[in-house]
Amino acid sequence: MRVGMRTAIRSGDDQTHGSAARSWSLVDRHLRGLGRLVAPVSVDELAAMRRFEVVLRMPGPDGRPGVYGGTVSAPGPSDPAIAAAIVAHSDARDARPFDG
Repeated sequence: MRVGMRTAIRSGDDQTHGSAARSWSLVDRHLRGLGRLVAPVSVDELAAMRRFEVVLRMPGPDGRPGVYGGTVSAPGPSDPAIAAAIVAHSDARDARPFDG
């Protein structure tokens, strides 16, 4: 998670040093907030997460809240035809007519 979030923050070419420092502070604040939600996972463990790693807080088999982690498989190569089919299906199901 740290790599993705901090890379995204540092990737803007128009950021000044001051805004980058504020952005780093925001990331740290968000990590602390997330740390409280997914305790006993520590802020350091959250910051060390790699791409496609996830942490979930949800009821366990006994009904009590639990924290579970894992790795989501990286997506395979994209196929524009599949993407177009997904968009077309979504539009057919959910889109409203365009009054333009």
